[in-house]
Amino acid sequence: FYNKGQLQVAIDSLGFDLARASIGDSVAELTAAGRINYDETMNARLDVDSIRVAPWLHLFRKDVPVDGYASLSGPFSAPVFDLTGTIDSLAYRDLTLGDFVLIARYENQLMTIDSCVIDAHPGIYRASGFLPIDLAFTADSLNRLPDQPFNLTLFAHDTRFDLVSLFMPSVEDL
Repeated sequence: FYNKGQLQVAIDSLGFDLARASIGDSVAELTAAGRINYDETMNARLDVDSIRVAPWLHLFRKDVPVDGYASLSGPFSAPVFDLTGTIDSLAYRDLTLGDFVLIARYENQLMTIDSCVIDAHPGIYRASGFLPIDLAFTADSLNRLPDQPFNLTLFAHDTRFDLVSLFMPSVEDL
């Protein structure tokens, strides 16, 4: 990666503005814009375009691109963010799961999943609902998974059974 132009960051007594901050290469780009304050508040956006993640994560069998954006706001102790993202050919170990799409929002210690889809060709897997979780950016948040009710709706339809091996051990392994 290299800077895709001059980085422009304005610093004042309250924090800093990311006027133009973009790194990437001829295909991929990671861009940040917005305001982050010293009092641990923020209003920023992070855009990801065709970032190859294979060197970073073991979940990807081949070098697949990740696209998406996250808008971040609120104090570090109670952040609010919207997430939209796609991963082509999401894989786990040696099994390609399919194309992954996520649309979610986090606010007030609640992750609301509007749509989480794996298009497994020919199958489809969907999830939606809410899950209480503490994703504060501060060190004093120790209870990341509070003991509160959650509501997730899961839907699966497929004609392949190779995903079953991810959830159930084979007889030979018992």
